[in-house]
Amino acid sequence: MRIKRFILGSYETNCYLISYKNEAIIIDPGYESQDLIDTLMSDNLALKYIFLTHGHFDHVGGVNKLKTLFPNTQILVHQEDLIWLDKNDYNLTGQKVKYDEVVSQEKSIFLGDKECKIIFTPGHSAGGMSLLIDEHLFVGDTLFNLSIGRTDFPFGDFKTLEKSIKRLYNLPNDTQVYPGHGEKTTIGFEKRHNYFVKG
Repeated sequence: MRIKRFILGSYETNCYLISYKNEAIIIDPGYESQDLIDTLMSDNLALKYIFLTHGHFDHVGGVNKLKTLFPNTQILVHQEDLIWLDKNDYNLTGQKVKYDEVVSQEKSIFLGDKECKIIFTPGHSAGGMSLLIDEHLFVGDTLFNLSIGRTDFPFGDFKTLEKSIKRLYNLPNDTQVYPGHGEKTTIGFEKRHNYFVKG
């Protein structure tokens, strides 16, 4: 399995391209990226899923172009975050964001025979989700290196976020944590050193 990070847009959102054999998942394409598209094409990858950890504009802004170029890909979003994708005052992308599958319960998706486990991690948004692939955990804006996601946006809630993070702290200490912004960390490091939510 290969993991490639693309830092996109003025908010420097981490977009991840995970590939296994000839299939791929993109996590949080917050802005359009020709570099991302070129990598998919040059590596001859079949884009199977676009996984949205949450619906904020800086994590979904590149979805529509990818869906146009790769129409067979399935876009996954939690049912509680649909409000951020529809045309309304919460959606700051300027367009209705496309999606295919509305996730309402935890489950697994697959790249070939590799299991990718969906974990619900609300708090930063009402429909926050993380994706666990082997020892790699993609958390969006739930947990950062020595920090946590903001909860002052609409539908955010600190107590809910704290509960989500403490659930993630049950994973092995060497689990690699890939956040929506900034550098990666580990579960063990955050349990010991994160000021906002102690392990």
